[in-house]
Amino acid sequence: MASKILEAHTIRGFVSPLGAIAGLLRHSKDVRPYYYLMGLSGFAFRINIGDRACPSSPCAFHWDHFLSRAMMLLGYECEIVQSFSTNFRFQERLDEAHSLIKRSIDANLPLIGWELDLPEFGIIRGYDDDKSVYIVDGVLSEEGEQTLRYDQLGRGETESLFLLAPGKRFETDDLVCAKRAIEYTVFHHTLEAPISKLYETGPAAYGKWMDAIKLRDIDPFGNSYNARVVLDARVAGVSYLQHIAPLFPAEDAMLIVDAAGHFDQVADAFMLFSGLFAFPGEEKLFKDDVNIQKGIGWISRARAEDKKALALLDRVNTRWRK
Repeated sequence: MASKILEAHTIRGFVSPLGAIAGLLRHSKDVRPYYYLMGLSGFAFRINIGDRACPSSPCAFHWDHFLSRAMMLLGYECEIVQSFSTNFRFQERLDEAHSLIKRSIDANLPLIGWELDLPEFGIIRGYDDDKSVYIVDGVLSEEGEQTLRYDQLGRGETESLFLLAPGKRFETDDLVCAKRAIEYTVFHHTLEAPISKLYETGPAAYGKWMDAIKLRDIDPFGNSYNARVVLDARVAGVSYLQHIAPLFPAEDAMLIVDAAGHFDQVADAFMLFSGLFAFPGEEKLFKDDVNIQKGIGWISRARAEDKKALALLDRVNTRWRK
């Protein structure tokens, strides 16, 4: 019976899929800063809100499509195994997943996994056949070394299986990738459809969120959690846009820097929002009309600044696509 453990850890933050990606790359000695990974991957400028601002909102996207695209822009091949318990081939996918984990770990490559403890993304960094457990690094890993039994893979609360194993790194063009990141940001806020009717993306997500607050039909934990996700994302996004602006011609660079300024205002609004509705959230805060009005006002301000930033990035995107 074999075992192997790698020194790989997710990067702590509220955007768990990006934290897992960053952890993989750190293990591979890829030292690009966190904000750069956030921006290039597309996470920096997303917003996705479900009914009652539920805590499932940030991770409610098409995992295989979005994460494989993120890895491509970051310059990595990857292999994905995904399925759901309702799929009649679920057991086949589980068998593939167990095989992929062993192959990847034996090749000194940790993997991204879903729901290794809570319904979030984390890292699988080892296995122990004698104990029939995987060594994982998830949301709760700061409380000590974490394990996941082999028979628990894909059998969590959501009964969903997702694994991403990184492959070879390849050369990328910084300017082309920066343009693709901007292209996706515009697409997300204008054309990207939510994963189901329970969610809204882009500007509509702000409206859904404000309605939930106004009607007091909101999950206090989800409300504060979503705010921290968007706050962390936009803060990183500002740094990312400032980083890539010099890659572009002067006129486009000015538009990108101006867009960063508007996103900075979005971050400021969510900083204020998160100060009142502090994580992990309290239901009593929604019984105060003043809190309700402040919350709606800050989200409305964030939506307005997001729109201004997107209008500028759309001009950049339209010009280079001609």
